[in-house]
Amino acid sequence: MAPLIDLPRSRLPLLVLAAAGLVATTSWLQGRFVRSDVRKGIALALAHRPVPAAPTVFDRLVALGQGDPRCDGEVVSGLLGDVRVTCATPARPEIHYVFRVLIGGERPPRPDGEAAGALLEGGPR
Repeated sequence: MAPLIDLPRSRLPLLVLAAAGLVATTSWLQGRFVRSDVRKGIALALAHRPVPAAPTVFDRLVALGQGDPRCDGEVVSGLLGDVRVTCATPARPEIHYVFRVLIGGERPPRPDGEAAGALLEGGPR
């Protein structure tokens, strides 16, 4: 039976090294894309205004008087650019304000929980 790939044994380590390099580079690039999407998602969520004259989500969180909000994000779908942004304040870290953001910007961020919904509906003005 003939081998599937006619490759001299002396080239095998080079092939393995090239494949490992390709995997490492792809992984590194994907990590950069994920971090970039998370940063964009957080920025879009915090800059969102429910109505044009209303304060931003960031302004509403600061107006709670519980300290500067801390936000983190998680890419739900890299294909769709869907990011889940979770914010909390230092004084009340048990309350999570969760928003779903589409990076493309065709839709505004939407609340994904009671706390975020209440913040957008009747938050501090």
